[in-house]
Amino acid sequence: MRHPPRIVATGKIPIELQPRSRIGNPIFSGASAPCFTKPVDGVLTIQPVQVAARFMDGSPLQDATGRTATLPLVLRAIRRRRGLRSAEVAKAMGLPLRTFQHFESGRGGIDIDRIHRFAEVTDADGYAIMLALDIGSPDFAIHCLDNKAATVMLVALQRFDRGAGANIAKLDPRSIIAIFDRAFDDLTAKAREHEVVLESWMTDTSFTRAYAPPD
Repeated sequence: MRHPPRIVATGKIPIELQPRSRIGNPIFSGASAPCFTKPVDGVLTIQPVQVAARFMDGSPLQDATGRTATLPLVLRAIRRRRGLRSAEVAKAMGLPLRTFQHFESGRGGIDIDRIHRFAEVTDADGYAIMLALDIGSPDFAIHCLDNKAATVMLVALQRFDRGAGANIAKLDPRSIIAIFDRAFDDLTAKAREHEVVLESWMTDTSFTRAYAPPD
């Protein structure tokens, strides 16, 4: 009788291994269906990054092709939102116009230093641009233009790294996901509070009457 491979994982993801006739091809049930390597000496190694992505919403981060395709969408959206022409941004970055156009089109690949220089010139959040490429959301970079939310998050991450140090390795993926979910839910609620206040202000009839033009 052949025994199923032993499971090795860095986190405490609650998964249940169901019987399957082929070793190395088990079925996982529950909230997540983690990726795993081929068994070596009867051991399956779960990939924690893939576990986290699938545990949350089943959407893995973009690959290199996806990031390259997203880059021009992000750069053009930011430049246009700032009301800048290509020639203006190129001059501010110290680049020939054709070189800038090559960069903005994404044909030159992802140049991190140049992306951050672009962010300085356009008063954008360079880290939001980089994250937008990974998560496949040009809108994220636009939403972070003025509040620099991605930079703020990375500063908080830097503080966490300094404070927790080696203890970070002791955290299991499920706990990390739950804590981040709560934090982002709180931020979402905070953003909606502002939206509700704005909508209330715009529909306030007393305000409208007070500033109505005279008959």
